[in-house]
Amino acid sequence: MNFEKCFGKNIKKFRLAKKLTQEQLAEQLDTSTNTVSKIERGLRFVSSDTLVKITQILEIKPHELFVFEDKQSTEQIYKNIIKLLKTDAIKNDSKFLSFIYELIIQHLEK
Repeated sequence: MNFEKCFGKNIKKFRLAKKLTQEQLAEQLDTSTNTVSKIERGLRFVSSDTLVKITQILEIKPHELFVFEDKQSTEQIYKNIIKLLKTDAIKNDSKFLSFIYELIIQHLEK
C-alpha cells in the first residue's frame, strides 16, 4: 500500500473512532464529502491547513497520522514523513514544513 493510501486509511480510522461520517468531517473542514472520500482513499493529499484542522477535529496528535502499523518503529515513521516531504504537493509549502517540524518534535517528546 502506498503512502497516500496508508495516510488516508489512518484519517478514516480516526474519523470512525470519533463516530463522524464523511459528511460531518467534510462540513467541519469546509469541503465536500467527495474530497474527504478521495483523501481517505489516497487519491488526494491534504494541504497544511487541512491537515491541522483534521488533527484538531479528530482530537489526535499529528504524528498519529503517520503511524501506519501498530508498534511501528520511529525509523519507519520518519521514513513515512520523508516520503511525504518528497511529494509535489508540499515541496514549497512553508506551513506544511513547519507542521512537519512540530510533528517530529511532538513525537520525540512522547
